[in-house]
Amino acid sequence: MQSDYIRDSLGSIVQKGSDFFTGTLSATASVFTFGVILLLSVFFFIYYRKFFREFLYKLFPESLHEKLSNLLSETKNSVTGYISGLFLMMLTVGTLNSLGLWILGIDYALLWGVLSGLLAVIPYIGAAIGGILPTLYALIAMDSLLYPLGVIGVFGFVQFLEGNFITPNIMSRRVSLNPFAVIIAIFIGERIWGIAGIILFIPYLAILKNIFDEFESTKPFGFLLGNPSETKEEKSSSLFKKLKKATGFDKEK
Repeated sequence: MQSDYIRDSLGSIVQKGSDFFTGTLSATASVFTFGVILLLSVFFFIYYRKFFREFLYKLFPESLHEKLSNLLSETKNSVTGYISGLFLMMLTVGTLNSLGLWILGIDYALLWGVLSGLLAVIPYIGAAIGGILPTLYALIAMDSLLYPLGVIGVFGFVQFLEGNFITPNIMSRRVSLNPFAVIIAIFIGERIWGIAGIILFIPYLAILKNIFDEFESTKPFGFLLGNPSETKEEKSSSLFKKLKKATGFDKEK
């Protein structure tokens, strides 16, 4: 009976491990496939940008062409800022994980950190996949259970920082959105499109803000989505100008 119980337990563990590994590979393959399709879409969108601009000019009346040109320019800046912010987030996560593993004394800390940074583009799942390999390595290669627990602690802490501070702040500065709007966009995107929605809804929201900013009737909504730090800077600049005017330093010599 003990032999049968051990055999059944081992079989169940192997089956669950196989299912988890298969599911992880499937999710990873889906994400990378989506990434390739996204890159191809961006490439063709950039390649045919003049063609799309001419289409929009033909679609809208000539009185709106100036606003349309400004909107396209702002959209380009927002998308470029989002992509650069995404790479900055990956670099930050990879650096923090590498530093944490190096402090723990885990071999190949830089390799595991770079891998986790690349996988950070996948919310939630990416952190788990990036943390599994160094945890298993620490469990096999190290002589104490404190090392794999330390690896889990490092990745969990970095994931907490990434989800609550790093991504919202980096993305809000790059696409001129406030962190709260970024978090809401991530939540709604995940509900609607899953992982693809998390990645795409931030630039979509930035484009929507640019559209709001171009028309007087919708400017309040663009202000609501914007970064409050910009408003503070404008107020500080205005106050500084008032002080200069009051003291006479703004007079021409």
